[in-house]
Amino acid sequence: MKRLLLEGGGQRSVFTAGVLDFFMDKGITFDEVYGVSAGAMTATSYLSNDRGRAIEQMERFTGDKRYISLKNRVTKGSFFGWEYIFEEIPKKLLPMNFEAYRKNPATLYAGAYECETGKTVYFPLRDPEDKEDLKRLQASASLPYYSPFVEIDGKHYADGGIADPFALAAFKDDGAKTVIVLTQDRSYIKGKKRSSGMKYVYGKYPHLVHDSAMRSGRYNADRRIIFHLEEEGKIFLIIPGKPLKVSIKETDKNKLKEVYEEGYRAAEERYEALKEYLEEGE
Repeated sequence: MKRLLLEGGGQRSVFTAGVLDFFMDKGITFDEVYGVSAGAMTATSYLSNDRGRAIEQMERFTGDKRYISLKNRVTKGSFFGWEYIFEEIPKKLLPMNFEAYRKNPATLYAGAYECETGKTVYFPLRDPEDKEDLKRLQASASLPYYSPFVEIDGKHYADGGIADPFALAAFKDDGAKTVIVLTQDRSYIKGKKRSSGMKYVYGKYPHLVHDSAMRSGRYNADRRIIFHLEEEGKIFLIIPGKPLKVSIKETDKNKLKEVYEEGYRAAEERYEALKEYLEEGE
């Protein structure tokens, strides 16, 4: 069993896109892929075997007001143009290989935060054309303030990074080979941000208010756990070698390309060690 865990981080996931393109170039596959938010969205092109598609989408469309804008928020209730992202782009403007995705033996799981309970639920996404699967993917990336929560079976779901930013809940100490891709370098420490507005806006979801306030502490604690698991040889980590010069809402094509290439190099530099890790015990 081989598992791949992908951090989110908005446009920082362009680093992940570089890693995944290297995996495609080398034929590196996994049985299960877990991602939250942008990590899950980037992984869709990996499962459809569309090399280069993820970086092309970021370069071509994230500066488009139909993709994310205040106009979307006013006219459609969300900064993200979900119909444009899930329908117009993959079916017309930058076609996805839907059939290859469906035939892929791997399963992609998108993590979404269940607002009523505070749990992170991992939904299997088996068909990128299925409307229910698209709802689950949208749920995983529905940031508070930026997008309305997604209702599924009577529950309301928000961005999966709120409580499980690295999909670490998917880690099992069962002998499976686990690879984790992070989008912040080893020196990074997440600073605490004020979240006083959460109680005012989302007061009917006390778990969400609490977990949002604890987010930076949980983020840093989970990174320490990941580094410890790496030291024990229980996971294989691919991580930026230096701070990424890209914001979570980056639209500069040159910066996006640079970070994408950093991701590709990071995977390339660790290829021999990764191959040894994945093959060990087979």
